[in-house]
Amino acid sequence: EGGMSAVGGVNIPTFYAPDDPLFADLKAKFVDHDIPLLMDAMSLSDQPLPILWTGDFIPADGPTPGSTIYIVGEFNCSCVGISNFGAGCGEDKDLTNVTDENYLEGTRLTNLIGLKAVEALDQMKGSAAPAASGIARDNGLLPQPASPKYKLAHIGFESPGGYAFNTDKDKNGTRYDSIPICNGVIRAGASCELVKYTPDDHDGFAELIKQYDAFIVRVNPGQLSNPGVKEGAQMRFDALMREMVKMGKPVWSSPDVQTQMGAKDALVQINQLSCGLPDTYAYYSPEDLIAGFKKTAAFQPRVIKQNRGSAGEGIWLVWLLEKDYCANLGDALLEDDDKLK
Repeated sequence: EGGMSAVGGVNIPTFYAPDDPLFADLKAKFVDHDIPLLMDAMSLSDQPLPILWTGDFIPADGPTPGSTIYIVGEFNCSCVGISNFGAGCGEDKDLTNVTDENYLEGTRLTNLIGLKAVEALDQMKGSAAPAASGIARDNGLLPQPASPKYKLAHIGFESPGGYAFNTDKDKNGTRYDSIPICNGVIRAGASCELVKYTPDDHDGFAELIKQYDAFIVRVNPGQLSNPGVKEGAQMRFDALMREMVKMGKPVWSSPDVQTQMGAKDALVQINQLSCGLPDTYAYYSPEDLIAGFKKTAAFQPRVIKQNRGSAGEGIWLVWLLEKDYCANLGDALLEDDDKLK
């Protein structure tokens, strides 16, 4: 029961429609108000929003009794998996292992991804928006359009070392959600070809991708640094993707978006939006940490995170014991003999 979790183990998700009344306030504040401001807030105004990304929210007591507000704990935009297709992930599996129900729901998302990718290119080039497309079960890659509106490349990478280093792949060595994503783009009227990065022939790869208008990068963090991969592959690949961005070709998600949006100090940059907390800080020296922690931990319970990490690494929850919190930030500081949990 359940599927893969972003932090390891089994995850049993509950899915809600975007218009579910339970999250109407969150949608109004985050989706309608904050999202258009996010990229500017993180100094990424020259980059498009990731085509597939998540925000992890922490619920907190709202301003009125019984109300709840949601604060972003982190963004994930490196290589988010589509859990509906998770049953197709494995060295002896493919999309035929996915139930019709999950395939249908997952394809709603990948069709939307395709539409949004083409819409983004339309906006850049001043073209008309694409028409909506239907859902049909296709376990293989659809035929490419004879006259595609745009040419996109889905960039993947198969690490040496077998399945132990490719746990996001199916039995064909392709990421388990790659074909549905490509098919979503194809249904939107563009072409989308599966292209694998080749560190041993970087120049050949760079020449190959010149023909494409945009790129959907689906390479798991760390795979280009695995044993057996040519040294410096990640650096060369990132530089190539930045070159594509400078040429006006969208990269979802570019190295800069992954670095700046995925790092925890992004939460400091959005601390004035409704999805952020004003008393969110980043510390870059021991002295700053000591001063900031003594002030903030005297005010409210704290969540401390290292700037980058996953799978729950480097996260601490801190509460003040045997002492009341101060009413306002800065009214009091922790003493060295105060007790914490």
